Amino acid sequence: MRRGLVDGEGAALASGSLPALTRGDVAAALTTSARGVLRLARYEQLSGRERPAHERLTAVLPTLTDAALRRDVEVQLQLGVAFEPAFGAFTLTLDVPLPGGPAGTAATRVRALVAVAFHRLVMDGVEPAGGWTAAPTAADWAEQLSLEEQARIGFLELLERGDPDEILDAIDLLYWVPTLSLAHSLVVEALAVADAARRAAERAGIGAIGPFLDHTTGCSYTTQLRVADAAGLIERALTGFEDSGNWSWWMHARSVQHVLAVMSREQLPDGGATMSELERLLLLGDWREGRRSLGHSVLMEMAIVLTSVGDADGARRLVLADGGIDEMVLTNSDRALIAEMLFAAAVADGDDAEAARLRRVVEHMMPSPYVLIVRERMGALLSGGAVQEAPVVEDLGNGFEIFRTRWLLLSDAVRRGRRDAALGALANLDAYASEARVAAVRTRAVQLFRTPVAAAEDLLSTRQLEVATLAAAGRTNREIAAALFLGVRTVEGYVASALRTLGLTRREDLATVSLPVSLGDADGTSAEPVYLTLRQGQVAALIAAGASNLDIGEALGITEKTVDKHIAAIKERTGLGTRTAIAASFHTVLAQPAAT
Repeated sequence: MRRGLVDGEGAALASGSLPALTRGDVAAALTTSARGVLRLARYEQLSGRERPAHERLTAVLPTLTDAALRRDVEVQLQLGVAFEPAFGAFTLTLDVPLPGGPAGTAATRVRALVAVAFHRLVMDGVEPAGGWTAAPTAADWAEQLSLEEQARIGFLELLERGDPDEILDAIDLLYWVPTLSLAHSLVVEALAVADAARRAAERAGIGAIGPFLDHTTGCSYTTQLRVADAAGLIERALTGFEDSGNWSWWMHARSVQHVLAVMSREQLPDGGATMSELERLLLLGDWREGRRSLGHSVLMEMAIVLTSVGDADGARRLVLADGGIDEMVLTNSDRALIAEMLFAAAVADGDDAEAARLRRVVEHMMPSPYVLIVRERMGALLSGGAVQEAPVVEDLGNGFEIFRTRWLLLSDAVRRGRRDAALGALANLDAYASEARVAAVRTRAVQLFRTPVAAAEDLLSTRQLEVATLAAAGRTNREIAAALFLGVRTVEGYVASALRTLGLTRREDLATVSLPVSLGDADGTSAEPVYLTLRQGQVAALIAAGASNLDIGEALGITEKTVDKHIAAIKERTGLGTRTAIAASFHTVLAQPAAT
């Protein structure tokens, strides 16, 4: 039985709604004591209402005479500063003993470790006012990993004791400790801690943390490319956040759902309607009054979605919507991802100064395995060399990053015209995509090999070509918007500009010119999925890319006779009689993952 709760607090904790603790009679009752104010601020921080929590803690701190309570409030205040640097100076350091010690204050010690670790991650890669000095070293990253390990072990020991009061004192850590492990690419550890946190919360009757644990576990599964497992948890988190009116976290969970969508299917959830809702919430800007890191993570994830469908310019505009890269409140791996996106756009634009600046950002980040991978890819792009699949990618255990690197290997080989390397890269990518059941990206991989019609390529941009092709196939503007993750008005603009550029006056005339995008079925429909084995799927993908039997054999390390057997099996399963039919049908039928 927990001690010292105000009326209604226990019932709210048992429900699935953390925001219920931050408003109404419960919140009013909590403000009548210093310890109640601390708990209320803790609920507010976790709910994403960082500013009122900061103001509340700042106001109560000077009134405290109890040393232990004052320490607890100071650490809670600093945790907020770690996620929102605009609140002031971060004063917790490793140069003095961290707060905590006896069992009763273990949560404060863990919270201090979490605050220091997250502060270092958030500030990593942000250029100081006086300019860069020495770059961080491997020792800095080792120290960072030590912080994560101390926090994780201390937290697990706290949970093992099973004291309901202690677990309530650590309610925010039930989410932040597994998320800290995930931020260090320690996915297995993150899942183990989240599972322990869920069991402890259930024993302590803290159901309000449920959507948050669904969220962090779903994000961990996304990192592992366990798409089906992630989708169910993210959907459950969405329901919990929506039911409780927690729109900041709803927005973040929805953006993760969109990332999953571009990997596993051709259209966004709800036909793209929720993309408009996300855009509306971002434009309203209410999230800037809470935890900006939530909104900035949404901007990053939506940029991933746009990059995945070939809209690099849209991704760049999105990530810069709230200022430059230094203004974004992100952990170092997310900042490195944004820097890499902007770097690639700068190189494509010939902006050498901006490319050099962004490369300096990553060079002045702690050399985590993820950052080292990004540095290598940026260097290859700048020098004109080939992107390599560094062994460290496999060591990370990060399925999303393995997949992303293999995609870059493929696109790099296609861009350089290295056909043999491209076919081998396609086979590797397709194998991983099939295992991870991310069919939509398998389709896009094959489309890299489509040979564009020269005349149309000179006349239309890539995005105009995509929109014009779907319009020529009879798709409506709304259907095109859902398929390409665009707004309806944006699609209207692309159609109009394509007609002007091609010298056409009617939408129907688009069907009379050659455009360099495969249309598939003219009516935009697809057949029932035909499930193939992994090897059959690879062979089909390579056929669609235009590979000969000899090319396929060399790419997959099998004989031409074996290739013939796989093609025969594909024809039997699909009812398709020719290689041409297989190639034409790949993106509607054969790009589905094999059933397990």
